[in-house]
Amino acid sequence: MEQKKVKKIILIVFIVFFLLNFLSPLIMGLVFSVVANKAFESASIEAVNEATLESNDSDDNNEVPSESVTKPVTRPQTPQIVYESYPYYITNYDVNIEVSEDRVLYITETINTFFFEPRHGIIRNIPLRATIRRADNTKSYMRAKIKDINVNNAFSLSNQNGNKVIQIGLPDTTIIGPESYTITYTYDMGNDPLKDLDELYFNIIGTEWDTVISNATFTIKMPKDFDADKLGFSTGTEGSIGHSNLEYEVNGRTITGYTTADLNSFEGISIRLELPEDYFTETVDYFGLIQRAVPLAAILIGFVLWAIWGRDTKYVAPISFYPPNGYNSAELGMIYRGKAGNKEVISLLVYLANQGYWDIEEIEKQGLFSSHKTFKITFKKKNYTGNNFVERDFFHGLYKLASYDDDTQQKYVTEDNLTNKFYITANKIIKDLNSKTNRATLFEKKKILPYTLLILSMMATYVFGFIIPAYHYHGELTLVLFTNLFTIIAIIVFLNLFKPKEGNIVTNLFAIVWSLGFGGIPFCITIIPAVIGMGKLDIALTSVAALIILIIIYKFMPKRTPKGVQLLGEIEGFKTFLKTAEKARLEALVMEDPNYFYNILPYTYVLDVSDKWIEQFEGIVYDAPEWYHGVGAFSTVTFSSFMSHTMSTASSSMTSSPSSSSGGSGSSGGGSSGGGGGGGGGSSW
Repeated sequence: MEQKKVKKIILIVFIVFFLLNFLSPLIMGLVFSVVANKAFESASIEAVNEATLESNDSDDNNEVPSESVTKPVTRPQTPQIVYESYPYYITNYDVNIEVSEDRVLYITETINTFFFEPRHGIIRNIPLRATIRRADNTKSYMRAKIKDINVNNAFSLSNQNGNKVIQIGLPDTTIIGPESYTITYTYDMGNDPLKDLDELYFNIIGTEWDTVISNATFTIKMPKDFDADKLGFSTGTEGSIGHSNLEYEVNGRTITGYTTADLNSFEGISIRLELPEDYFTETVDYFGLIQRAVPLAAILIGFVLWAIWGRDTKYVAPISFYPPNGYNSAELGMIYRGKAGNKEVISLLVYLANQGYWDIEEIEKQGLFSSHKTFKITFKKKNYTGNNFVERDFFHGLYKLASYDDDTQQKYVTEDNLTNKFYITANKIIKDLNSKTNRATLFEKKKILPYTLLILSMMATYVFGFIIPAYHYHGELTLVLFTNLFTIIAIIVFLNLFKPKEGNIVTNLFAIVWSLGFGGIPFCITIIPAVIGMGKLDIALTSVAALIILIIIYKFMPKRTPKGVQLLGEIEGFKTFLKTAEKARLEALVMEDPNYFYNILPYTYVLDVSDKWIEQFEGIVYDAPEWYHGVGAFSTVTFSSFMSHTMSTASSSMTSSPSSSSGGSGSSGGGSSGGGGGGGGGSSW
């Protein structure tokens, strides 16, 4: 029994000993934490008071005339517990501004801080651009130049989101307790945007600080006398008016002031002072003059280059009743335009029909709600018997897609046979017509110098008109270059649509929409706000006009050879006749050659005068050509409909290609808090 009691006592002692050993560190830690926290609070209060005294002492020792500084009145201190809700706060923020006659501000900011948590330092953000908003709802835009930045501590500079960012402190060093920062810089506001008066509208302390500012003071020295009745301040969050928590005094040309209550996070101080016109001296914006001169100079360079290397020699050819000898309609179209396209290829349909290779039947196809005209091409020959490779390729390209009619025992093609199939042949013919050999006959060899100068002129126009204003506005070169890359690629794709090539309306429409989205959206987001915000809209519009002119000059730069000039002159003389021929002359030509009207028809098609040509033959031509079978009785009116509607259907089907798929109180002076230039804010890091 005694033995059992002893065992129980030993067990109880062991349990108590174990609990004491286990719980005592927790109890001691809790006690130590309470004591330490009390001690830290006491030390913090003493440090804040000491920092405030040091700040006042430093202000007293500052070599500033006594009349230029107004000392803040003594006011109750905000309870320490309010500040401790922030990682840090600003015990005193003093701003000294010296305004020059050319709207350059020489600024010194002294920022006394207290850190409750370990931080490397502070970050000061100063806006590089601003939208100036006034109480009368007028606004203007300002792009500032910030220079000569110095800090009494280690710092680094960068541009981010339209701000000059000053990061103060070292990454391997942290601070707790009081720390003072002095930042000096010049802030060039540029020329005054108002026409009838000048103004000083500036955010003394910006509305972007993420902590409390316990006390703020400022001194502003103006270069000339001013009317103090035109002076106003605003305090509070962005857009606030009135300054119930601010006192200020004017002494000669010096304005001093201080806050009578805390500025909470994202609250600031702004000044607006209306001044008589010409108070400030306007400086000449030499760079702006260069920006305006570049597109004009580029246009001048383009015209000079065109006059030397691009302008064709004048060749006046007599009126001709026939096209230049030895050229079919596709070749003539290529000579006239300088490049062949789908129209030249389609003209061979009528050209070879006149040669007896096929008949063309016009068919009216009834749809659900409407009808449209289509065609059927029936072959009369099995082989091409000529010696022109373009005509041969066209014939065989159609023939290999033909179906066989058991009733007539003839081959034929329709719209369905050609759609998304014949484009391969059409593209080959276009490529052959535009071959280097053919172009060498018509155009002089391209010279490197004029094309290089043209491209450099385009690049300079784009850089000065868009990239530089965007960089000045956004302050981030990488962003500007990246978004402009999208725009340039989209422009290239868009311009490529105007080259003779394969494709149909759907693919071209997709390319247009893609170009506008791919390049247009980044352009609208970055470039347009920049040129408007920088007041450079006139430069941008001039640059756009210059680029269009330079692209046109680039397109027409190759000068024609003497042979090319002669042929172009003969075609122009022939085209003039087609548009102005007298009825008596046409009747005489038809008398000489009954097929004259139809033999000339494919040439009128590539020269875009077929409607005029057909209209002139009304009352002269009564019979349809052997190869044409229309809907209803033949007349020049119905035949004109065939050339416009049926040929359009043929063109669409013969050139279409498969599409790929994818999936306060007081006067504010007409301003508001945060509504002027400068200011910004900051944070800790």
